[in-house]
Amino acid sequence: LAPAPGTNGQVYRFDPTTGAEAWHGPADIGPLLAIGPNVFLAGSDQAPLQRRAFTGNWSTLAVNGTPATSERPFFRGLGHAPFDDRIYVGMDDGRVAGYRRTGTQVFNGWSFPGTVSHALLPLPDRVLSAAFDEVGNAWRLTEHAYVSGDVLTWRPMDHACIALRSAGGERVLSFGNSNGAL
Repeated sequence: LAPAPGTNGQVYRFDPTTGAEAWHGPADIGPLLAIGPNVFLAGSDQAPLQRRAFTGNWSTLAVNGTPATSERPFFRGLGHAPFDDRIYVGMDDGRVAGYRRTGTQVFNGWSFPGTVSHALLPLPDRVLSAAFDEVGNAWRLTEHAYVSGDVLTWRPMDHACIALRSAGGERVLSFGNSNGAL
């Protein structure tokens, strides 16, 4: 259990025998994802992307590239690929990186220049990224090759994407806001 991204506070671990236990108190919480015995925690303003086994120490996977004065989150979301236990993270510089559960980086993709990768959806043959083009002020659904990370194609989106979900086969659901509405 963790505070909302962009805040600070305490991360709690729950155990059926001992109950709630204060586990980690980062000053800068962004997206958080638990996979098996590992937790991946990305910073919001300044903290890095880190991995920790429930019983181990934190290891840094990627540094936070946000200048101290920008007040923008650098890490924009974590996506999990359950079919191969990888996690993917979108970054403010347009990069999409993928890591094994052990922390080894296995994927490096880039969206188009001037875009910020947000919601991610790993699929068995490609990785989808909802990327915001800050120059053109438009959202794009970008498809990256699963192995190389190369951009395969992109499609315009008519809403600000919050989350991507697989609907089986070739269908993807995109959740978001249209024209700033909720």
